[in-house]
Amino acid sequence: MKTNLLRSAPALALTISLTSCAPSTHAIRQEAHEEPEIHHASDLKGRMAELIEKDSSITDEQKSRLMSLVDRSSAKGRELQTRMNQSKSLLMKELLSQNYSKKRADAIVHTLQRISNQQLSNTIASMEEAKEILGRRQNSEVYMDKLLEAGGR
Repeated sequence: MKTNLLRSAPALALTISLTSCAPSTHAIRQEAHEEPEIHHASDLKGRMAELIEKDSSITDEQKSRLMSLVDRSSAKGRELQTRMNQSKSLLMKELLSQNYSKKRADAIVHTLQRISNQQLSNTIASMEEAKEILGRRQNSEVYMDKLLEAGGR
């Protein structure tokens, strides 16, 4: 037991130090609430383009690469949202069916969860690429990527 505690102590200290300097969820929620309302994918794409164009601290090449990223990410997001809506429609059809099958409904829900995870992955991958374009990736993140790539071979 003593050994486990000693091994987990550095991890616990790291966790405490990271959470103590992380912005609070409430503050982030409040800040997001103050952003302009976005109802459609085209609104989001326009907002991102506006933010990119207004930023005078980045180069024209970075702006071009970021806009290309926004276009790709937006197209993938629209595709995933279409699949999500189609699956939701299919689920409602199944729920209303006289031949309702719990097994089929569960499979549709699983599909919805998978698409939702893909949407989140698309967002995270886009933000990682944006950090790369802007030169904001931390050395530890680059190191971890290389370590994971080497381990995957």
